[in-house]
Amino acid sequence: MPTRKRSPRARKAGGGATSAPAAVAAAARLQESEERYRGVVEQSADWIVIHRGGRMLYVNPATVKAIGAKSAADLIGRSVLDFVHPDSRELVIARMKQAPHSGQLPVVEQRYVRLDGKVLDCEVVARPITYGGEQAVLVSVRDVTERKAAEAERRALEAKIQTAQKQESLAALAAGVAHDFNNLLLGVLGNASLAERDLPEGSPVRERLKGIETAAQRAAELTRQLLVFAGGGTFVLQPIDLGALLREMATLLQVSVTHKITLHFDFEPELPPIRADATQIRQVAMNLLLNAAEAVGDQSGTISVRGRAVDVDAAYLASAGFSDGLVPGRYVLLEVVDSGVGMDDETCARIFEPFYSTKRGGRGLGLASVLGIVRGHKGAIRVRSGRGLGTTFGILLPTARRRREQPVEVTARPMVARAAASRTGTVLVADDEDAVRTVAVVTLQQAGYRVVTASDGRGAVEAFRTNAKEIVAVLLDLTMPGLSGREVSETLRTIKTRVPIILSSGYRVQDAREELSGRGPTAFLQKPYQPSELVAALDELLGRDEAARAPSA
Repeated sequence: MPTRKRSPRARKAGGGATSAPAAVAAAARLQESEERYRGVVEQSADWIVIHRGGRMLYVNPATVKAIGAKSAADLIGRSVLDFVHPDSRELVIARMKQAPHSGQLPVVEQRYVRLDGKVLDCEVVARPITYGGEQAVLVSVRDVTERKAAEAERRALEAKIQTAQKQESLAALAAGVAHDFNNLLLGVLGNASLAERDLPEGSPVRERLKGIETAAQRAAELTRQLLVFAGGGTFVLQPIDLGALLREMATLLQVSVTHKITLHFDFEPELPPIRADATQIRQVAMNLLLNAAEAVGDQSGTISVRGRAVDVDAAYLASAGFSDGLVPGRYVLLEVVDSGVGMDDETCARIFEPFYSTKRGGRGLGLASVLGIVRGHKGAIRVRSGRGLGTTFGILLPTARRRREQPVEVTARPMVARAAASRTGTVLVADDEDAVRTVAVVTLQQAGYRVVTASDGRGAVEAFRTNAKEIVAVLLDLTMPGLSGREVSETLRTIKTRVPIILSSGYRVQDAREELSGRGPTAFLQKPYQPSELVAALDELLGRDEAARAPSA
């Protein structure tokens, strides 16, 4: 059956009847979509801003809260630029011009300023939209201030760890160089001294040999500075009044700077005592003062030396350098402040490296020594500086109340001597350096002793077993191959309990402390030493041993 065609009027009527519900549904869907979109926008943690020509037409609650306004009405109509940090102003203006004529703009970092003045770091994306029937720009802003702060803190911590590791590596390198150099210097000093003895009085060669000794002694001083940087040196710890110590140095410190520099001293009354080595603390003060004077230069300026007690927390210690292992509490803070040229961050990061210097011809060991002394005293250093802003060195030192351990005293120089006629018996000389053994053997033989030698730890033990009855003392290097100095000394005293031992090393004196705690008389002799110092050290050690063995009256 052919289909009956509907009239145009009927088709038109029928179409109108079915389109009305569709339109209603579409409108409902549109309204639902708008409400859903508005809900998303209103609940968003990101800022949502719609602006036209920079004037804000809409802001969501997150924007109101972030800017610090009371309500959206406080922001509608205001310019976006009112809240843009000057650092980001040019970028924002350029993107505002670009946004209406392009698609979505890429994410960039911008800085905004709250009504209370707080600066916020943000990530911003923008795209053109139609709003109220006209062209506008929708901006989505995410506050990343806390994230960037955490990243900056992490980078600072990583930089601090890297600096500490670098300094530890440099310290180990410095100690190794000093050790090897001290062995070489002992050969130079010892042979020069022995050669001088063999020459007649008035020989012109004696003066040349004295020149060699002088040069070698100056080189030995450099190695001592390297050892101090490595955390070594000989420390005699005792309670010290820092204010009194530096006031005693006032005249010396004043004459160490030019008349153009005004020196100020400012110390709190009744500073708590620190447990320190007075000589080393004087060196710290002098090195910092000379460094400050060089920073001021020939211009008029000021240097302030200040001391006060401070209660430091973990955050303060974290901002200080080389503070690992320190705990919050009460410290004494020594500050040296100058009005000099200041330093940039790159220079600040390197000033404690040995041999780094910004001065032409400088050796770069002054501040390296300061670092070593401070580390040796279980302290910390804080440096604040900037180009044209001067420099402040802050040295944190633990108070005596915080450190209860007794100072360790190591015999580094003899105090008494034995009569030359009593120099009999055999001495074992154990050292892996040929030049050191040669100097020691000749020196001790000339003093009247018989000498046996060994070039490593195992050889030392074997030589001692063979000659134990005749051996009256041992000169033992701490770092021989095969067996360590401690292992050798422990083994020797299982064979002969109270054999006197002189431990010798080109490393720092602290490395001998544990070895010195063993049974029997022991002393330490720092390389490089003169032949006369070796004989005197042996005389003093044997003299003490004889006195200890003698029956009491």
